[in-house]
Amino acid sequence: MLTVTVRNMRLNLSKYLHIVEKGNEEIIVQNRHKAVAKIVPFNTAETKISMAEWLENLEFSRNSIRILDKTKNSKKPSERIVREDRDARG
Repeated sequence: MLTVTVRNMRLNLSKYLHIVEKGNEEIIVQNRHKAVAKIVPFNTAETKISMAEWLENLEFSRNSIRILDKTKNSKKPSERIVREDRDARG
């Protein structure tokens, strides 16, 4: 792990980005001897989600929209609508 100052990072940004990109090197950026940032390699595998997770997120979003539609023209408090919806799902 490298440690550099903000000034040094600013003057040599391309160099340090190349170091991070090339290997698994992490860089700590310091301002007045205090760590203020950490530059780490970007791992695309960590950003991908499975199809099952994606579908679960989609279903959650659809349910949220359905609940919002119910609350829009209702005179019931939203807490009650949410509780009824949860009870209906089991």
